[in-house]
Amino acid sequence: MKAFALLLTGLTVIGSQANASSDQAWKDLDNAVIASCVKASQLKDVKPAGAAALFDDSIGYSALVLKGHYPQPHMKNKVGTE
Repeated sequence: MKAFALLLTGLTVIGSQANASSDQAWKDLDNAVIASCVKASQLKDVKPAGAAALFDDSIGYSALVLKGHYPQPHMKNKVGTE
């Protein structure tokens, strides 16, 4: 009986440890998503328009809506979204 109680206690301690990401890790991810999306954008004066949509790890990407101004002369600096 003592062995069972020790085993149960040990499994409870081991199982209760969560491998969650820290707040700083999430902030770093948000900054990386914003930086890479802004770099890939073709808009001028581009800024994020909301929070990033983070998908499951099996998908392998995140999404971010950006707002800026179209650089083409015929667009006359109109506001655009990507």
